Amino acid sequence: MVEPNDIVLGGWDISRLNMAEAMERAQVLDWNLQQQLVPYMKDLHPLPGIYDPEFIAANQAERADNCIKGSKAEQVEVVRGQIRDFKKNTGVDKVIVLWTANTERYSQVRGKPVRVGSPFQIAPQVEQETAQVLASCV
Repeated sequence: MVEPNDIVLGGWDISRLNMAEAMERAQVLDWNLQQQLVPYMKDLHPLPGIYDPEFIAANQAERADNCIKGSKAEQVEVVRGQIRDFKKNTGVDKVIVLWTANTERYSQVRGKPVRVGSPFQIAPQVEQETAQVLASCV
């Protein structure tokens, strides 16, 4: 079991807002809880994230000011490098990535669906720039 004080948080977002500002904008947490968390969240800034307007809700476009550029394969390499740097810079033993975004829009499946059960299944799709690969899967 991990000692809670040993957990180091980090993450990605397509917006440059610090986590306190993002928390306030999202209006998901109770206001009193937000006020208690602000001192811990205000200095946390997200790494640039992957933005693909094909799959993200249209209302997110104006806040997309913190994005990784390039092909899907190039974006994958940037994220891998970010994870390696995070691990090295924080001294953590393990990195656990949790997907918590909720702004991907409904998309019509075109052609053969892309299976994303493992990196081995999605890697060829990323290399081929398959349009059906969601940013959250990259």
